[in-house]
Amino acid sequence: MASQGEMASETDKLAAESKVCQDLIKSSDAAKQLVDFTASRNDPFNPESKEENAWIGSKGGGGGGCTIL
Repeated sequence: MASQGEMASETDKLAAESKVCQDLIKSSDAAKQLVDFTASRNDPFNPESKEENAWIGSKGGGGGGCTIL
């Protein structure tokens, strides 16, 4: 059987873990945040994007900016 000190320590640990769980956001809220974030950004793979494509190194498609190790 656990001592009173061990039980108190375990109780404190469980209380802290419970608080963390209560602070988590709902998965539906996280999904909405992700959709909103991606909808507000330019698609880096869209060839008609007005911004430089970081994946190919330049707007002109010159490449050479990506190195695979």
